[in-house]
Amino acid sequence: MSVNKDIIIALDEGTTNAKAVAFDGSGTIVARFSRALEIQTPREGWVEQSAELLLAASLDVISRAIEAVGAERVSALAISNQRETVVGWYRATGRPIAPALSWQCSRTSAFCHTLRENGHEQQIKAVTGLPVAPLFSASKMRWLLDNTADGLARAEQGEICLGTIDSWLLWQLTQGESFYCDHANASRTQLMNLQTGDWDADMLALFGIPRKALPAIKPSS
Repeated sequence: MSVNKDIIIALDEGTTNAKAVAFDGSGTIVARFSRALEIQTPREGWVEQSAELLLAASLDVISRAIEAVGAERVSALAISNQRETVVGWYRATGRPIAPALSWQCSRTSAFCHTLRENGHEQQIKAVTGLPVAPLFSASKMRWLLDNTADGLARAEQGEICLGTIDSWLLWQLTQGESFYCDHANASRTQLMNLQTGDWDADMLALFGIPRKALPAIKPSS
């Protein structure tokens, strides 16, 4: 006798908590789990988190939700996440190259100031819809490559992956088979062209981010 796959588990990987909520076919919450997360501030203006602990917390709450409802009933997993936070990791091992740089982190302020001083803000706004600010992901990705041994060269060879939290989690949940992000997350990186819905060649060149290091952009569903 077949079991009705009537459960969707929604993972919300936030800044302070990882939460998993199981919904049945009528939209009723049938299980809810949460795990607190730590934030590190190694110096003024720097905000980071352990990418591995973000993953561990997410796997923990997902596992508890699945156990609560029964794996045979789960039809899908949905992912929501802290939007502009960036993770870099080695494609061969799946290990992060550094802590995740939080959306709150302002360590790239000087780089962003240089972009504005060089007159790039209007171009960036026209393509991405976003002002120049350390909040967004592109300058954080640049920082990760600049502060990793042979970072740019390895990224150009596809040895280093760069992504927002959805990409990091999806990669790990599929054991490296799926390297994707959705349009909503991609739109907050300052690298996506709003007209084409794809990575923009001029923005990639401006920020120095190799396309090979980035996930493919896919619809959320």
